[in-house]
Amino acid sequence: PWQQLQVDGSIAELLWSTDGNMLCVENEGRTWHNVSIVDTAKNEVKAIKLLSYLDENKQKLKYEMGANQRPDPQVTLLEWSPDSRRMLLFYSFTDDQMKLQSGAAVYHIEKNSFEQIMPYPEEADEGVESRKPEGFRW
Repeated sequence: PWQQLQVDGSIAELLWSTDGNMLCVENEGRTWHNVSIVDTAKNEVKAIKLLSYLDENKQKLKYEMGANQRPDPQVTLLEWSPDSRRMLLFYSFTDDQMKLQSGAAVYHIEKNSFEQIMPYPEEADEGVESRKPEGFRW
């Protein structure tokens, strides 16, 4: 039996993995967007905490996140790896200096870890487009 899907906010999009065994759930609120994954074999739902990871590693990544963080982060799925073991995620947020920051991250599902963080050059204030890093290959 399937468990009821419990995610914060509203479900924006459902995206099946390449092998059909996992489901990426993009959920959102008025000012944020995040992702969770559903392992259909184990009947488990796991939130992907990319923004928390970025905050924990902000010094290494040279991001200014903290006291003045606006509630407008965005995390979306760009694509699944061919073997469905990894996800390429896009992220964006406004830092403490009100500058838009964005990039991509590779998340390893089984290890529950981020293998690669690829910050993009500083973005213009008018917005950011969800995009794959130039030259990225699995």
